[in-house]
Amino acid sequence: MADTLRRLRASAPVTAESPSFASARYSMARIQVTEDASLEAAFARATSIGAKVLGVARVGVWLFEPDGRSLRCAFFHGAGGVAPPPRYLDGAAYPRYVDALHAQRWVAADDVETEEIVGELLSTYLRPQGIRAMLDAPLFRGAELVGVVCHEHVGGPRHWTPEDRAFAGSVADTIALALEQQDRLSAEALAREQLARSQQGHKMEALGRMASAVAHDVNNLLAAIDAMAATLERAPGEESAAKAAASIRDVVSRGAGLTRQLLTFGRSMPPTHRTLDLRQVITGMEPILAALVKGQCDLDIATGQAPLLVHGDSVEVQQVLLNLGLNARDAMPDGGVLRIFADVGISETGGSLAVVTVADEGHGMSEDVLARAFEPFYSTKDPSEGTGLGLSTVYGIVRKMGGVIDVDTQPGSGTLFTISFPLG
Repeated sequence: MADTLRRLRASAPVTAESPSFASARYSMARIQVTEDASLEAAFARATSIGAKVLGVARVGVWLFEPDGRSLRCAFFHGAGGVAPPPRYLDGAAYPRYVDALHAQRWVAADDVETEEIVGELLSTYLRPQGIRAMLDAPLFRGAELVGVVCHEHVGGPRHWTPEDRAFAGSVADTIALALEQQDRLSAEALAREQLARSQQGHKMEALGRMASAVAHDVNNLLAAIDAMAATLERAPGEESAAKAAASIRDVVSRGAGLTRQLLTFGRSMPPTHRTLDLRQVITGMEPILAALVKGQCDLDIATGQAPLLVHGDSVEVQQVLLNLGLNARDAMPDGGVLRIFADVGISETGGSLAVVTVADEGHGMSEDVLARAFEPFYSTKDPSEGTGLGLSTVYGIVRKMGGVIDVDTQPGSGTLFTISFPLG
């Protein structure tokens, strides 16, 4: 930032300034981008001060696109009734103006009708907007020119004094500082998110190892109980003995289901994965899901036209859909629609993904519940209705397939699960 100030002072000599300029600089020095004060609010405050002090009707913040030539309007301040500018200026249409920005940094025109440097902008931008004079101050990040702050005077010609230029530079400095603060906040937020994901991953791995060990021991006990119950069931005797044996076997069956979920969640060896088409798995599950939600809510399943080839286990994918479907059904006791959709999506880096969404119109989750949603053995249901392993199992399966699961939910507004898998 210090380098920026030195460049601006060198290119815009400062004379003794009026009290209004000094007071405005003090006001701008208090502008900050924080978690409670947005970048847009900082832009609004700085451009509003700039417009008032310089007596212009229009101030725009323009940032260069990646090509370094075209400009995008990131923020515009206009007086009442002033039409906003276009959102985008194609650098190919204004080569002399863009060259001037890169070479001279400042573009100042007391009368746009006579200044050759802005002649390209006359018919398409300046005249339609009623602009007669303009003062464009550069925006720097370090040594890089990243944009320009345009102060535009509507009406007749306007002479820009050295004091005007210096103050326009201060407005640009304030906006550049706001951009730097926003970058820092974004980096800090990303670091916190990555740390939280790492901690959650370690936590889930540790719990998974514990679940795997417990499941094997419990499963051995259940197998012994089941064998004894089967013997009792076949032996001659009172009818009550047969009923008791049937009850034992029913409990064992429930316990076996629990251990299967534990093993899926915590198994240390990867499952047998192969290439499969998610569309086929989803459409194959439609009859089962329809039977599960019948009489309580409606089911809407749709997939895109392109194949969704992923590397995974079809049985595990079915378990993901089953668990999410059951949760959605239980969240809609008064009815609603369970929607499952799958199609090709685009990652933040531009790569292709297989994206599956499962949405309900149920009661949603509070922030406290959402924070623990994927924890094993955590459930908001009655103990007789849920084990707290459903979403933990879903998380484990998605993670083993190299995928990511996100949740968007609010109390009373339903829940949307979005699962992204790498295509392959």
